[in-house]
Amino acid sequence: MIGYTTWRDTIDRVRRFGAEYPDDAIGAAKQLIEATAKFVLLKRGLPVDESLNLPALIKQAQQALQLHPAAPPASTRGVSPDNADSIKRILGALASAATGVAELRNRYGTGHGRLAAPTGLGPRHAGV
Repeated sequence: MIGYTTWRDTIDRVRRFGAEYPDDAIGAAKQLIEATAKFVLLKRGLPVDESLNLPALIKQAQQALQLHPAAPPASTRGVSPDNADSIKRILGALASAATGVAELRNRYGTGHGRLAAPTGLGPRHAGV
């Protein structure tokens, strides 16, 4: 089961590797996002489909938390800020940022058995 220690260790890896090994930090960041989404689903008693790609997994986690931009909770009293376009944009941007990390990892991060390390990466790309 994923827990605080696992998250803490992954965050520490991102920080430790970021300056010298940004590709490792990018890979660890993607793993952290994926583990968090799976943890949300498990905690909500929902099944985790291991075959899902990260955007689909993020969508399921957002829906489980009622944070998906396409389906904000309905307000029972008047106009709700949950229905505001700004809230929908923020929630969509969160999913977009997480998907961007996955895309960055696919192109530059670890985990694909590369023959050579990607060039041009620096600490800024690892978020440190």
